[in-house]
Amino acid sequence: MPRGNRPPYPYDCMVDGVGLMLSTGADGTVAWRERKLDFFAPRVSQTDQSYAQFPPEDETTWAVDDLSGGYGQRAVPRGGSTGYAHGLADTRIPYQVTLPPEVVTTPITASGAITDHFELDDVMYVLTGSAIYRSRNGRTWTLTKAFEPGVTARSAAVFKGRAERPMAFVAVGGSVADEPFWTFDGTTWTQHAGQFANPTAVLRTGDSGQTYADLTHAVSDADAGTYGHLDSLGAVSDGAWLLVGGKAPFAAVAIEMNAAANGNAAELAAEYWNGLAWTTVDELSDGTAQGGKTLARDGDVRFEEPANWRETTINGLEAFWLRLTVGSALDSSTRINELAVREVRKADAFLVIGSQLARVSGETGAPRLSTSMDGGVASTWSSGAPVGDGASAANALVSLDGTAYVVKEDGLYAQRPGADGGAVAEHAWSQRARDSSPYSGRGSAVWRGYLWLPMSQGLYRFRSGDLKPVGPERLRENDSPIRGRITACAGDAHFLYAALRDETGQTTLLAFNPDQRSWHPLARLGQVDCRHLWVSDRPGPNPRLYVGVGGSLATMVLPRGSANPLHDPNCRFAASAEVYLSRFDAAFAAQPKAFLALTLSGDRLTASTWVDVAYRLAAGARFEPLGRFAASGQRIEFGSKAAATAIDLRLTLHSDDPTTTPVVHAASLAYAIRADFKRVFQFVVRIADQAPLRDGRRDRRSGRVIKQAIAAAAATREPVVLVSPDGEHIEALVRGAEAQGRRSEAGRDLEWLMPVTATEYRPTAGTGTHNRLAAYAHQAQAAYLHTQLARL
Repeated sequence: MPRGNRPPYPYDCMVDGVGLMLSTGADGTVAWRERKLDFFAPRVSQTDQSYAQFPPEDETTWAVDDLSGGYGQRAVPRGGSTGYAHGLADTRIPYQVTLPPEVVTTPITASGAITDHFELDDVMYVLTGSAIYRSRNGRTWTLTKAFEPGVTARSAAVFKGRAERPMAFVAVGGSVADEPFWTFDGTTWTQHAGQFANPTAVLRTGDSGQTYADLTHAVSDADAGTYGHLDSLGAVSDGAWLLVGGKAPFAAVAIEMNAAANGNAAELAAEYWNGLAWTTVDELSDGTAQGGKTLARDGDVRFEEPANWRETTINGLEAFWLRLTVGSALDSSTRINELAVREVRKADAFLVIGSQLARVSGETGAPRLSTSMDGGVASTWSSGAPVGDGASAANALVSLDGTAYVVKEDGLYAQRPGADGGAVAEHAWSQRARDSSPYSGRGSAVWRGYLWLPMSQGLYRFRSGDLKPVGPERLRENDSPIRGRITACAGDAHFLYAALRDETGQTTLLAFNPDQRSWHPLARLGQVDCRHLWVSDRPGPNPRLYVGVGGSLATMVLPRGSANPLHDPNCRFAASAEVYLSRFDAAFAAQPKAFLALTLSGDRLTASTWVDVAYRLAAGARFEPLGRFAASGQRIEFGSKAAATAIDLRLTLHSDDPTTTPVVHAASLAYAIRADFKRVFQFVVRIADQAPLRDGRRDRRSGRVIKQAIAAAAATREPVVLVSPDGEHIEALVRGAEAQGRRSEAGRDLEWLMPVTATEYRPTAGTGTHNRLAAYAHQAQAAYLHTQLARL
């Protein structure tokens, strides 16, 4: 008890600066009582689970038994969930956590990323950089085709059509001028330089295009008796030229001259329309020239197909127009028997759609979609139809329900191919210009009746005009290392598999469960470029997931007839994997808890298939080991200092045998609330005139003054300062009661006893709990001071 000048001396206590003397019992005990009132935040609703439903001294558990809700959940929400933070353990199956499937990587080439594959005659082929490799077993790969430097294999499709046997059509691209596609019958590779076809129109003018003479029929009727007159065709400076129009861009004009060929010295020039003006072609080669005289013999006029060639209408005819001009006038007798244009058989992508093979071509300048039903080397193609404009390139070609979808940098275009190539039906989805990307749509897949489209903004699911974002970028709470953009995807009967690449280039293989709408990381693939995934039954007996990882191929064995790898003895598992559970704070982020023990239940928990558990009590802190679980039902106690507002748990699964895995069915965390509390002080004040004080003097105040001071303290709405008998200053709310009279000394006026209750205004941070001390025997507790016991 304070003495001297320290409050409340010479009084027993003080309320709001007023010194008070307490009533004493018959045994001399001061009537002062102090107790603790546990304090909990109010529940948000009656359905919320909270500590208000059980005594804080009791041990309770948090059970985690189902993580099939997927990763990306930073903290456990109110009411619980089936999600978790992150990790590579396999959580796809409800009430089961296992090691993920084993991923085996086979190097193939360093020439470039795998962009596509095809299967022909029980042999698998992959397109990688400027080469194509083949394999029968999916493990050993042999080079089967090497293209010229600068040429990159882009896309492939196997199509039979009306031909005798199926054939692979391979689209290539790169930096060379002409990039015709290739076909492969299993033995022979054939490059399709293109085929000659009749022009859309051939027109001659001598008055700068005011009028035109139509020579089309005369030079394309395969009749040597008819011909097109170019007699005395003047120079371009005289407003004279010859126009050759094609239904598609072309790279050569084959000319068969009449016996009356040009005999004058003249040089040929060629120009194309770029949408604004006539522009000189590149790499012009005049095969009709002889001795400085153009159109002097039969030959081909060749040039590099312009990338920005645009259609325009001349003389009422829409076509890709080539303007041929001469530097000086031609002979007075210059006649053409036949003229044809040759399209370069280019392709950016191939795709089989029902009974037709579709081809999209043209990196710029309005890519065109055309079709063929023939198959074989000599296949004929429809004229095709433009896909959008020339502002962006075509990245991918996919189909759904008989409709071809072309994915360009600026969005998605839909077209139903017909015998003549059809026409673009709709701009199905327009991607914002700032989000356009040369990778948009690459790595797309058709799965479960939807198109799954990796775009620059994320992964989208599309069908019948309904476009929805579904990728892991939508996980708002995901602050884990596993984040980024989907670059490719493919599905089996149960899951969609996808490659996720982050900002550092690190790629992770994920699985998507459409029923749960949950994403599950399965393996880190490294800093690789992944643009193509596929599922194949080759080489059997199990289906396999193939993942192009740069110039290598990663494979994963999939279970037969079930989504669960535990059901198939052919499945193999990784050696180890971790799963980080969501942060647990029991929906009371600010309330301290004492974490007591963890129990794991599962199957195949042995000395060779076990689970290591670690924990941390603060975000960003180092994980501390809790222990190893090698038997179902095993319980491991936390240390005595495992107390915090929240806890992060990490489970690391291990196996010495790739044919088996530990299986975790449930984890139960035992904990107890370390509740905040308020102290309640109950005491009886002695109210009397000139009451004796502790220093031997008598109080000069009357009892009425003391009673009024207590009543004033109880009437205020704000807390007042209570000074306890041991000198502690406490903010408290005071409640008074009716006074009771008694006569303590003969000849003196009545004294009054007034019970007073003062409740601490602010809660005090919680310390130990009853069950925490229960772990200590009585003798052990006796070794601690009171202040030490309060911290246990």
